[in-house]
This record gives sequence, C-alpha cells and structure tokens, in this order.
Amino acid sequence: MKKYFIFFILALFFSTDASALDKVIWKNSPEDEERTSVGRTLEMAKDGGLLFQERDGVIRAFQPEMIVKATRSNEPFVPMAQEEAAEKVLAELPDGFKVFKTANYVILYNTSQPYAQWCGMLMENLYATFAGYWKNQKRELTKPEFPLIVIVFANSAEYKKYGKDVLGGMGDAIIGYYSMETNRVVCYDLSGQETFASQKSGAMNFGAMTREIMRRPQAAGQIATIIHEATHQLAHNRGLAARYADVPLWFNEGLAMFFESPDMNNAKGWSGAGKVNQARLAQHRDYLSRRPEGFLRKMISDDSVLRGAKSAADGYAEAWALTYFLLKTRTKDFVAYTEKIGGKKPLRWDEPAVRVRDFEACFGNVEEVEKKFLAFMRKL
Repeated sequence: MKKYFIFFILALFFSTDASALDKVIWKNSPEDEERTSVGRTLEMAKDGGLLFQERDGVIRAFQPEMIVKATRSNEPFVPMAQEEAAEKVLAELPDGFKVFKTANYVILYNTSQPYAQWCGMLMENLYATFAGYWKNQKRELTKPEFPLIVIVFANSAEYKKYGKDVLGGMGDAIIGYYSMETNRVVCYDLSGQETFASQKSGAMNFGAMTREIMRRPQAAGQIATIIHEATHQLAHNRGLAARYADVPLWFNEGLAMFFESPDMNNAKGWSGAGKVNQARLAQHRDYLSRRPEGFLRKMISDDSVLRGAKSAADGYAEAWALTYFLLKTRTKDFVAYTEKIGGKKPLRWDEPAVRVRDFEACFGNVEEVEKKFLAFMRKL
C-alpha cells in the first residue's frame, strides 16, 4: 500500500517543473540510513523513478523503491553559490581539505596551495580560451548554472580510493576524470608528493611549482589529461552538451581532445585550442593503413568503437581527427551541429539512424565527408 501511495504523491508533486524546489528523502537499500536531497526534478519515469538534481548540480537517479518521501515547496529552485557548494563538498571529503577559489572555479585540495593555485591558473586559462574560441565561431554559450568544482588529492592512492566506483581497476591509467553524476573534475597532485616531503605545505612558490611539473617526462600527458577533463566539464556546463543526454561519444571526446593539446614551449604547459594533437595524429597515421572502409559511419552511429578495449585507441584518434577536420574546414556546419547536440534532452536515446541523420543534416553524406576527411588527414 505504501508503494502505491508514494507513486501517487510523486505524480501529484513532481510535474518536472525545473523552477520548483523539491525534497526527496531516500535510502540506497532498506538497511541504510535515510538521506535527504534538496533540488529539482529533471525527469520522472512512468514507474515513479526520478532523475533529480541537487542545488550544487549533482544528479541522482532514484529508483521508486529508494524513495521514502517526496515533497514540493513553494520556494523556487536556486543553485548554490561558491561558498555554499564548497561547504557541502568539504563535508563529503576526508579531513584536511582546504578551499582555493578563483573567478570561476572552486578547488578543494589536501596538497600544497601552490599546486592548487597552479590548477586554478590552468582551469581559468582554459575557461577564457574556451569562451573566446566559441565567441569567434559565433556560438553563444550559456553561463554555468552551478559552481565548477575541482577536487585535487595529494597523491594517487587517495585519489583512487575516492574514485574507485568511477575508475574501477583503471586507477593507474586514468590520472583525472570528469564525473557526469557529480559535475566535478577529480585529479591528484601531478608534481609528485615527494616534492613537499621536507617542506611545509605552501612553501614552494608558484613559479617553482610550474617548473617542477614541466620538467617531468610525463608532463605533456598529464597537462593534456587535466585540460581534457576540464573541457568535458565546460562542455556540459556551457550548453554544448546536456548531462545524461544522448551525446555521441566521438563528439564529446573529440571536443576534449581538440582543446587538450599541451604546449611544452609555453611556460604554462598549454597555450590554447586547435593545435595539432601530435599524440592523436601519430595514432591516426598508424591506423590509416588498417582502417576498415566505412569506419566513419560506424563511429557516428555507434559509441562502441570508442568504448571497446581493442578499438578505443584508434577510435579516439579518429574522433580527434574528425573534430579537427570539421572545425578547420566546416566551422559553420560544426557550430550548427553543436546546437543540434546541445538541444538533446536527458534520457532520450537516439537510434543509430537518427545519429547519422543529425550528422548528415549539418555536413552532408557521410561517405562523401569521409573521402574529404581522409584526404585532409593524409596531408596533415
């Protein structure tokens, strides 16, 4: 009887009015303690399940059996400001974390302040570059609705422990990630924790920190990873893609790789968007000799080529190459495509034919695009 009562209450209160403030009391399992989420309902399933967004931007999927009580108030939904969001995230993290705020980011860290400052500089540089690039393409971006949160752990062990549910067994290979659920970028101190073993936290100045990071042989890949994941965060907070929408993986990853290219000749390790990504280019050149015919149509219609263990490296290289080709030669059409993708709604999954149709509506026949694309890449 209780279950049906809950369904009735949900149907009564949750008309997916994103401007209303809702409260859900819930449990992960019957044995767990009750928890409370305050925010807004994004989607409601026919069985009473909810896609729910909290005031700091975290999105939770509530199955009907998880919901204890659901209510709607007369108050409007208002996203958290930086200070409130920082307090909420601090309460979720282990002891010892501090807050470093920039104009657009909240960085929570338990390593040194200079490293947090270095991350903030890199993020703000990306933020300005990202905005400037799309402004030049006449693509209007939305303002981030929620504070942009970055969590920086002191070492890889703490990072892997925190992100074990996201990373699985890939913690050694993935040095940073963007979470679609929490809307946060998570990474760890890439300068090496041993740098601070004999120093008080914050003793190393900012210039020395940058030099320490840049002198490491893996610096280029590390910087590229941070920019890559932060680009995902910007794309999902500035209107290029909605979280939990059916965004083609080649588009999502291609954009991040278009921005990620490091620049070791620059004092900051990165100098902007659209440079040839040498690592991805090398992989794509290697792939061209064994690339199957019709691969482009497959990648556009199906994410499996970027998700498969054997095909992922080649798929990512192709995603970067296609994005680079389209943004360099079909800029206006690519902008039109971003608007089409940016309008996708959460939890609406397109058939492969629809994905192809979306692509061809902006760029023309896939096979004709593929011929020009491959010719372009062979000359690059």
